[in-house]
Amino acid sequence: MIGTVLKSSWQRGRHFTLMVFSGAMAVSLIIVALQMHWQVQAERSRMELIADEYMNYSQLMLEDVEQNAQFAGALVIRQNGQPGDFTEAARRIAQSDPAVQRVVLAPQGIMQVGYPPHPEDKGRNLIQDGSWGAAARWSRDNGQLVLVQGSDPAVCTGIWPVYLNQAGGSTFWGFVVLEFLPKEFMEQAGRENEASHPAAYEISYAEPWQGGEQLLVSSPDPLVSDPLERNALGGANRLHLKLSP
Repeated sequence: MIGTVLKSSWQRGRHFTLMVFSGAMAVSLIIVALQMHWQVQAERSRMELIADEYMNYSQLMLEDVEQNAQFAGALVIRQNGQPGDFTEAARRIAQSDPAVQRVVLAPQGIMQVGYPPHPEDKGRNLIQDGSWGAAARWSRDNGQLVLVQGSDPAVCTGIWPVYLNQAGGSTFWGFVVLEFLPKEFMEQAGRENEASHPAAYEISYAEPWQGGEQLLVSSPDPLVSDPLERNALGGANRLHLKLSP
């Protein structure tokens, strides 16, 4: 009788212990799951902030390119298509902005005077060019800055159309061509956010003249799967950011 009671008490105690242990395990698992969720949310929020910062720098980059091109174009307009000593103005633009590599005038689309000198490009007809012709014609016809790239992936080229106001209306004069280094801008974005610098990013720009995208700048590290993506307007060149931790 006593043995039966003791055995029953032991079984109840064991059952209670198992229930307490199972409950504790369940609570622990819930806590771990919540912590993981909070960590994922915190990382996502951090990446959102970084994406905002990179998009801001990308848009500032396009604004900087456009402002420099507009300044050069204004010299042409002010002197009715005869900019005079454009080399000095181009030199000031290039020296005042470390990301700008070269500024060139292309009257009627034909590359001529610029700084620094680049003799092999002189006489290149952008409108008829096999690589850049479609972009140049789209820029001429739509009055917007376009971005193109050549053989050096580190250098991007902005093509800005210039028009003269004449009696019959606005007349296409030619282009301001501005070469710049996108990496300079994005490295600055990284320095601004060193504590949470992402492992990888890619920024592409739209090519409305052919309906595609072209890579503008990327980090040395490749993207991981399921990157955070953002789009931003930049005139003709809509920007597309991919970012991964």
